[in-house]
Amino acid sequence: PDGASHSLSLAPYVEWKPASNVSVSLGPSLDHAVQDAMYVTKVAAPGEVPADFGDQRYVFARLDQTEIAARIRLNVSFTPNLSLQTFVQPLISAGTYTDFKELARSRSYDFVHYGQTPGTSYADGVVTPANGGTPFELGDPDFNFKSLRGNAVLRWEYRPGSVLYVA
Repeated sequence: PDGASHSLSLAPYVEWKPASNVSVSLGPSLDHAVQDAMYVTKVAAPGEVPADFGDQRYVFARLDQTEIAARIRLNVSFTPNLSLQTFVQPLISAGTYTDFKELARSRSYDFVHYGQTPGTSYADGVVTPANGGTPFELGDPDFNFKSLRGNAVLRWEYRPGSVLYVA
């Protein structure tokens, strides 16, 4: 509520029918989101955090994430009784965590920052809480994920009212 989170999403869509029995559709998408307080992990900190935290530090960070994807479909009807539907989705998603912090108290949006300069990336290392707690190790949660999903479904109506699907 008090943070600087925002997002932008673009997803145009085009469908083309080169023949009466063939349709091709393409829907590229671009998503960019910045979340001011994304949960990262919890770390044991007995006696160093408020009593209602269950002796755990709840670590948050600012997440800057960009995602590029496409939805590609090809549908072909060979006969009224035989058709093929295909779907392919390439995806690339990358995120960078900065401005690591922990909750200052429960039921608030107040944080204790770890002294990192806002806008800089975090590399593997030891973190010393600004409130003088015990240093702890925090791995680099940045990510770069790529995937390709796809499927194909062949539908055959071998008798009126009976259908066989092969995926």
